[in-house]
Amino acid sequence: MLSIQKILGRDQKFYDLLEASAQQADASVHHLIALLERLEQKESPQSLEEFVRSRRKDKQITQELTEQLCKTFIT
Repeated sequence: MLSIQKILGRDQKFYDLLEASAQQADASVHHLIALLERLEQKESPQSLEEFVRSRRKDKQITQELTEQLCKTFIT
């Protein structure tokens, strides 16, 4: 079985970006759960802003990770 370390090497930036992305994905899930719970109780949702902000940040991190991977393995 291939390990992530064999694929990505020993460069810490990949692991930092993967961890940051996972944290943002986790935050997005918690914001979505809170939103759905409010809707389930027939309460009006306060705002989607926190959920949207978290998803945007995760997308930025993912884009940066993709760019770093391309720079590392294509060049």
